[in-house]
Amino acid sequence: IHYQEYIEQFYEVAEKVDIHQETRDQYNKFMLEYNPFVQRLREYIGNLRKDNKTEIEPPSVKLAKELPVKTTPQPEVKKTQEIPRHDENKGYITGRTVT
Repeated sequence: IHYQEYIEQFYEVAEKVDIHQETRDQYNKFMLEYNPFVQRLREYIGNLRKDNKTEIEPPSVKLAKELPVKTTPQPEVKKTQEIPRHDENKGYITGRTVT
């Protein structure tokens, strides 16, 4: 149960704090091994209880949650404003006075 509590606490912290992607990957690999182990343990103890009529209850250990992969924000590409060509300007001043 203490092991499960550590896993849950790590998950809660990792959701709130920015951790290295390498650490996230290691946790997710661990989770892929931990969850099947817990499930097999539950099944094994459940089978013992049925077959041998033992009083042992399967553990109510929660499965580990997978951490979502955080993508690093890509820097925005600044667009340079193009100066319009003179023929694109509508109504430009020519310097002549109309009388």
